[in-house]
Amino acid sequence: MLDLAGAARTLDGAVGWVTRGLGRRLTTAGKLRDALGSRARMRWRAELTELLSPEFAGVLSPLEYRYHRDVERPHGLPAGTRQARFLAGSRTGYRDRSYDAYLTVVELDGNLAHTADERWRDIRRDNAAAAGGLITLRYGWLDVTKHPCQVAAEVAAALAARGFAGATSCGPGCPVSHASSALRSA
Repeated sequence: MLDLAGAARTLDGAVGWVTRGLGRRLTTAGKLRDALGSRARMRWRAELTELLSPEFAGVLSPLEYRYHRDVERPHGLPAGTRQARFLAGSRTGYRDRSYDAYLTVVELDGNLAHTADERWRDIRRDNAAAAGGLITLRYGWLDVTKHPCQVAAEVAAALAARGFAGATSCGPGCPVSHASSALRSA
């Protein structure tokens, strides 16, 4: 897996190889950390070391990596439960991020895992969650990679409507502090 990650043309490609192996339970983060540590040279070493840290446990795709790295962490959002298990009738499902205390779910839809055919399944799942009192925010690759501050502002506003007050701006021009403070003053 590390050979494939090292040969990847982009960081997202490298993250994809590692998260795919972890998601399929072909290895563990600990084993990959040990193997990474034993290599003298490794492309993307710092980023892969971060990905394999406990802070990133449960991240199973490049999109989830980007969400944590670029949306959740720099904007002071609470750490949502990753791969949160839930029951839908007799079937088990997993939510990408569940902010249980705030009755909010974030689903991250990559093109490979969420084809057009699966869109209706996602809609039915979102409707069932809403009927149970949860709201679902759904984001794709372009949302997270091109507009992370806007995504963070929307998530912060949804969480603020349910009592969260810790979101912060990541820098000048970031809409997060404005969105969450406007909601708190309303």
